Amino acid sequence: MNDDGRPAGRAGDGATSREQLVRSGARLRAGGTRAGARVLTVRRRVIGAMARAAAEAQPGVLRVGRGGAAFWAWLAGPAVTARLRGGRVHVRLFVVARSGEPLAALAGRVRRAIGETIERQLGLELGEVTILVDGVGD
Repeated sequence: MNDDGRPAGRAGDGATSREQLVRSGARLRAGGTRAGARVLTVRRRVIGAMARAAAEAQPGVLRVGRGGAAFWAWLAGPAVTARLRGGRVHVRLFVVARSGEPLAALAGRVRRAIGETIERQLGLELGEVTILVDGVGD
């Protein structure tokens, strides 16, 4: 249960409760002992939003999203996905780079920024971060 009496997370709603994370081996720096501990619920969409913000803050990223027509982007799925596997957060993110930007260096900066955000702000252990440059624009 959360502090306000709501369930911490139900299967299929995208929520990950502290207890679920602890069972899977993830680290959380919130709460205390199990008795009387506050439950921190981190939804995958929150992890995704933080990853998106970290990527958009990097110079050279035109936008987080798919390149090309919006129709194809809709068919291809979300630009940011976050999963919890084996107690680690795995993020997959599509970006459109600014024209003339060295892509390998850009992907490295974005990957580091997302890793720092996930570990420092959420206190979760980082797994894999996959950056896919899906377009180049102005």
